[in-house]
Amino acid sequence: MTELSDSLLSEKAAALRKLLDKHVPKQNPLIRVLEGQLSQAGPDSLAIDTLVQQALSSLQSESLSVEDVFPSSTEWMTELSRFFSRPPNPSLSLTSSMSGAYFLAQGGAGSANQALTRDSAGRTVTARMALFTAKLLTSGVQLASLPPEFQLELVYLLLVTASLAGDQLAVGEPEGLWNNSPEALVDMQDFLDLSSAAVEAIVAAAESWRDLDMSGDSLLERLTGFMIRETQGSGPGAFYTAKALSSLFQALVKAHGPPTRLEEWITRLGVMRLAPDTTLAASAFLSGFGGALESSKVVLTLCTRLISEIPGCSAAQPQTLPSLVLLNLTMSVYEAGQVPVETRKQVLALQQMMRWAESPEEIGHQLAAEICKAIARFLPGCKDTYGPFWEQAIEYCFWLWEHAKEAQPEERLPYIHSSLKLMQAFHGTEDPNDDLQEALESHAKDESAGLISLLTLPREAPSSLPGELVDALLSRAVSKIPHTHLTDLSGLYESVSSESKEIQKAAFGLLHRALPAVQEDINLAVILDKKAAQLPDELLSLLLNAPNPDEYSDEDLAQFPAPIRSYLLAWHLVFDAYSKASFRVRSDYTENLRKDKYLDPLLNFLVDVLGHALACALDLDKEGFTAEHIRSYSIDLADSEPAERDMNWLLIHLFYLVLKYIPGLFKMWYFDCPYKQTKNTVQSWMEKFFSPLIISDALDEVVEWASKQEGGDPDTQELVVKVNKTMREITAGYPVDDDAATILLQVPKSYPLDPVEVLSVKRVAVRDDKWQAWLKGIKAVIMFGNCSLVDGLMAFRRNISLALKGQEECAICYSIIAQDKTLPDKKCGTCSHYFHRVCLYKWFQNSGRNTCPLCRNPIDYLGADTKRRRPEHE
Repeated sequence: MTELSDSLLSEKAAALRKLLDKHVPKQNPLIRVLEGQLSQAGPDSLAIDTLVQQALSSLQSESLSVEDVFPSSTEWMTELSRFFSRPPNPSLSLTSSMSGAYFLAQGGAGSANQALTRDSAGRTVTARMALFTAKLLTSGVQLASLPPEFQLELVYLLLVTASLAGDQLAVGEPEGLWNNSPEALVDMQDFLDLSSAAVEAIVAAAESWRDLDMSGDSLLERLTGFMIRETQGSGPGAFYTAKALSSLFQALVKAHGPPTRLEEWITRLGVMRLAPDTTLAASAFLSGFGGALESSKVVLTLCTRLISEIPGCSAAQPQTLPSLVLLNLTMSVYEAGQVPVETRKQVLALQQMMRWAESPEEIGHQLAAEICKAIARFLPGCKDTYGPFWEQAIEYCFWLWEHAKEAQPEERLPYIHSSLKLMQAFHGTEDPNDDLQEALESHAKDESAGLISLLTLPREAPSSLPGELVDALLSRAVSKIPHTHLTDLSGLYESVSSESKEIQKAAFGLLHRALPAVQEDINLAVILDKKAAQLPDELLSLLLNAPNPDEYSDEDLAQFPAPIRSYLLAWHLVFDAYSKASFRVRSDYTENLRKDKYLDPLLNFLVDVLGHALACALDLDKEGFTAEHIRSYSIDLADSEPAERDMNWLLIHLFYLVLKYIPGLFKMWYFDCPYKQTKNTVQSWMEKFFSPLIISDALDEVVEWASKQEGGDPDTQELVVKVNKTMREITAGYPVDDDAATILLQVPKSYPLDPVEVLSVKRVAVRDDKWQAWLKGIKAVIMFGNCSLVDGLMAFRRNISLALKGQEECAICYSIIAQDKTLPDKKCGTCSHYFHRVCLYKWFQNSGRNTCPLCRNPIDYLGADTKRRRPEHE
């Protein structure tokens, strides 16, 4: 207005400007920028790092005071309260030392967070304020330079915001302080690291912590006093304050140890009691100080009182849940079996809880979790006590598992976890009493069935940290199920395709043990029913989900995604079925795979991921993969490896199994592969790392087969087999009289790609043309069958035995094989005896007549070709 053309108006505007400048104090524009940017969040909000740099620059130039650059604690508290409208996720009780205290938090009066605004990084206003504060405090800005009250408020808000952020990170809450994009989760973890560093600096400076009586005016004394007051009530705000207080206590004890006057402080506060205004504070002290309270008389009094009151409580009473929560936290400060309350009182409490369990449908999911925790705590001290309550507790766990499908995931996770831990405690009890031992033994099959039912529960996607903890615990329990308890495997295959890697592992482990065990029945059924064997349809369906490498980035592949792992584990199960299958059943399985070309996608994926397609195959020596890695894969050991190495290990082992069990299908893929570079790389890689092992295994298989040849025909002789591993040769002879028809198999270095050579050592009983045809046929059986050396030997034995079948020995020389390696083929028409032509010719020559040597009746003359049939030495 001072620049308007109207001179009178512009003069008045200039005068007004002078008056305003005289009476309104000047404010650094950066303060307005910081206030505006931290009190709002939107797509155009400035980056936090930019704001931090500006704030640090202004502090170095002393253009702003330290208090001016920090966000308003009032606005921060207002924004933070928006997240206190809902109770915390109950499954978080598994990830925090606050344990069942999560069940006590009820929905608060905070504003609903439906209208939360976020910056381009997914942060809300609260998150921006907290991250900005944490970055300043870890960048050299001194907290002590702030007014005492403001120090307390900032540290309190930082602690509570970090507690809330930690829970969001654990469950992947989409509407939390950050959104749940991958980048936001990384940013949230950075904030937690920074806030932890800031708190550690504050804790490290509190060197006099142990000597404080907690009634002074130091920052820690005022902060803890303020937080204890804020824990009153049962809202989410009070709960997260208690959780933050617990974390602060843990950090202080870790750095300096517990206060020397801890007992006096707790007594003075009067928080160790079950009351609406003290339960959360007591939970913070018990979880924060833990074992440091083991000798506390106040804690012992609380523990004794809580145990003594249980027999008079019912499951429906409102105070029962907080009483059990506080009891479990109290008992957690003692070592297992060291709860200093007389056993009689513990048994009475245990009996009362089992009376509640007689009506399990009336017990809420939260109380169910706390009951199982309490029983597990009572167990070490009561294990010598006899009674039906042990069996009742076991049956209650099974009831929970059976009905878990009816509850929401966040509701069932706590009681599944605590019931699994309880069953684990039962099994781990040393010298259990007879009642407990008998209950476990009599319910073993029910336990197995219950555990398997938990495998099939639907899982959240993406998985949460509590879910992963439960799945890991379940996986360990399932791994101990005897395969004899598995009556139906069909329901397990779907779990192999679960998004949870722990569930995949558990289902795979069961099937890995069960499939070889059932093969004996399948082998027998194929013989008796005369039907072809079939790989399970449920297993074959898993092979249809072949991964496409083009759909994954290198970074994604390096994480070994669950769908890829599921597909590869399914292939491992296929070969588990092969491992104990008979040769006939293996042939049927191979036909299953060949018919629908199941193998091609696996090998295509393998050569892409392991580098064959680019002519730079994985160097197994350089990567530390040994012959043992190639021959076997342990999913338990692989879990401790980086994800990418785990995937490579499994692929390497599968390639070995392909060569071992279905080399014929591998050769079909190899010859059909249109890329010469890939083929050359695969062949050289195979010949260097795999062929020596495959050849050794094939020769071992020949030795094993030779030691227990099952001909099925009593007239069939066993082959005499000799194996020379050094020369990669097999000599096989079929006994005929005092001689043997013998062949030699030479295995090439690049087996199974190159054909096995079949050579003649000694021809017996057949003409040379037929013998040569046999040699070619045996080579074809090995080459075009499944590259099985045993198949070739069986073909050789079958040919010889059929040629000799029904043959009588010559009535002149009493042998089956003549000097010219022919069979008796001249029959007397009167007595029906057979003679070698060569032997009969000699008889005619010596006797001077053409009569049968036995019946003396005339035999037709041999014909004009007798000279050709004479022995060569004549």
